[in-house]
Amino acid sequence: MSALLIFEPSPARQRAVVSAVKTVGFRPKVVDSFNAFEEHLESSEGQIALFDLDLLPEEGKTANTARLKFCRAFHALVGVSDKDEYDRLAFTLQTGIPVIAFNDRLPRHLAIVLTKAEDQLKEQRLTDMADDVRFIGQHHTIKEILKKVDLIADTDATVLITGDTGSGKTILAKLIHNRSFRRNEPFVHINCAAIPDQLLEAELFGYKKGAFTGAVKDASGKFKAAGKGTILLDEIGEMPVHLQAKLLKVLDEGQYYPIGGTQLETVAARILAATNKDLFVEMSQKRFRMDLFYRLNSFEIRIPPLKERRDDIPLLFNFYVDLYVKKRKIPKPQIQHSIYEVLRNYNWPGNVRELQNLVETLMYLQPEYITIEMLPARFFNDFTAKMVKMGEEFQSLDEIKKSYARHILGLVEGNKSKAAKILGIDIKTFNKLIQLF
Repeated sequence: MSALLIFEPSPARQRAVVSAVKTVGFRPKVVDSFNAFEEHLESSEGQIALFDLDLLPEEGKTANTARLKFCRAFHALVGVSDKDEYDRLAFTLQTGIPVIAFNDRLPRHLAIVLTKAEDQLKEQRLTDMADDVRFIGQHHTIKEILKKVDLIADTDATVLITGDTGSGKTILAKLIHNRSFRRNEPFVHINCAAIPDQLLEAELFGYKKGAFTGAVKDASGKFKAAGKGTILLDEIGEMPVHLQAKLLKVLDEGQYYPIGGTQLETVAARILAATNKDLFVEMSQKRFRMDLFYRLNSFEIRIPPLKERRDDIPLLFNFYVDLYVKKRKIPKPQIQHSIYEVLRNYNWPGNVRELQNLVETLMYLQPEYITIEMLPARFFNDFTAKMVKMGEEFQSLDEIKKSYARHILGLVEGNKSKAAKILGIDIKTFNKLIQLF
């Protein structure tokens, strides 16, 4: 039974949604605050999440919509609404997020959409180990990482992989597995943040029949499923403190008790861990055990964010274009050279995952030529990017003034008076300036 994060502030609609979700076999986790919903989405990748489109906060609604569109790159999102079909379709076209009608057919429609979302996430998580897993980059930090991988791949060393969300921690863990003598054994990935605290122990260690209500038969956990392969404990910083002690025993002794069991089980798998949190901060707040940290951190690999290795962006962009071309068996499009300068100037909050999603979005239409004009608006929030977009030759002073005025107007969300004040001109002069474009 998969977990489903739900944003639904209305008690009446909440009851209807939870009932429908349970009917189709998902385990609901409800929040009634959009801020809490966002925090859950930011805590880890690869979640299935449902939100009430009609009850998004009115304040900052445009920004919230943009945020949901951004989160779509990392999660499977679904909206519900009792608006008419036209409005639901308009939101889907704007964000790429499907919206289901809030009516008596909700359970049937949820079953279809959520099952599809679950399958999509499983496809992303599963790796065909016959395929080559590659960690792309020519930056010196990436070269150093690949050297470390070669040094430790064939050892049993526990590795802690750190880095921002979307930076490639799971890919690096798979690369370590694929280059080791365990490559033909299972690779098991478990996201500690995506599973409720009370179920995480059962997922990891398994349980015996009768151990708790609903335990009608024995069940093996992920450590046993990994066999002699590799297990990745993703988002380890989210693991509850009481479970950290049990994990420490696994690392120290290679053994554990299943829930309700009296016989020790032996762990034969190699353990890798990953986190986007600063574990030193977590330890200072007593949310992460110091002894577990030093046991996990026998070898640490930090993956830098994409903005720290901007010269790798064209390489990654072309890699994902080639990958998509090969997967879909379509001709490779030509790429406008100046597009790379725009991509370099963007800050990439979603890192490599966001870049991959961008390429996928661009390639949906099977273009013959990828141009700057095809990039989403968020890539032109930086003034430097706007300069590149205007052309590859020199610009006149008037053109630069116009572009900068537009940039400032965008930063203040269309408030002309505020933009004019920032630029040090009166509103009449500002209006004349923006009328030029």
